[in-house]
Amino acid sequence: MARDDETGAIAAATYFLTELYPYTEMSQDTTSWVAMSHPDCVFCKSVLADIAAQRDANRVAVIAPIRVQDHTLAILGPAMFSVKFEIRTGPDEDFSAAGVSLGRTTADGGTANVIVVRQGTTWRTRGVDLTRHP
Repeated sequence: MARDDETGAIAAATYFLTELYPYTEMSQDTTSWVAMSHPDCVFCKSVLADIAAQRDANRVAVIAPIRVQDHTLAILGPAMFSVKFEIRTGPDEDFSAAGVSLGRTTADGGTANVIVVRQGTTWRTRGVDLTRHP
């Protein structure tokens, strides 16, 4: 992620999707999420709202690893890239504070299009578009 080129963009998008997202959802620690999220990222804001709702309801989430099967890169402009991933996810599960399961999702797949932009020495996520495959 230290690089400011296509390789850095792929590394930043991969980190955001496969490591930072599950960590943020499960720990409810939003510090790194906010630092890497562009102010205009709608998906990023929706994750923060979801975590706030979990806290208010005294719930926690267990997120299964997000597995990347393939990716493609597009250059959108100077220091802006779109990385489209083919992914497999789930199952995920929500729990009450007492450890009671509140529901479990099924494993599925789809695409995640992550737009990253280099600002100074930092990558920030500008947007994420998720599409599930039937």
